Amino acid sequence: WSISVEFWLNIVFFCFIRRHTSSLVLLLMSVTGLTVIHNLSGTLDTTHQNYFQVVNSGLLRGWSAFVLGILAYRAWRLLRGISWPPILALGVEGLLCVLLWVIFFKLNGNWRSAEIFAPFAFAAIVVVFALEQGLLAWLLRKLQWLGTISYSIYLNHLVLIMLIDSIMG
Repeated sequence: WSISVEFWLNIVFFCFIRRHTSSLVLLLMSVTGLTVIHNLSGTLDTTHQNYFQVVNSGLLRGWSAFVLGILAYRAWRLLRGISWPPILALGVEGLLCVLLWVIFFKLNGNWRSAEIFAPFAFAAIVVVFALEQGLLAWLLRKLQWLGTISYSIYLNHLVLIMLIDSIMG
């Protein structure tokens, strides 16, 4: 289902988002979408609920994350020319990793109330690691090949499963 969501989001993006669309408008779109999902479903972990008979929760969640991705790219472009002191870069990387760890593993029963912050924390960590200025980003750069092949496997996994099933058959 995720490929079909990405397909439709790209069409909507092409029709409605322009280079001059303000970052504030994009942020408000994301916050609004995530807030609607969280308030109506009680969680962001939804893909198939329909709101108001016309809005699918998976599409709305996808759109909210999509515009956060645009904002992350804009932030990366803005910050990419700035050289950070190595200790600051490592500190920010570490802080964001701890924040995500707390959101996912330490909030236990309070997860539902805090999960609204997860997409924003992910966007921030993507920007910081994309800048490749800290030690953690440098170490992760060594795993780039793994990311490349994992995405290609993701796109072709159904064909691979069918092929393996027919061979093992």
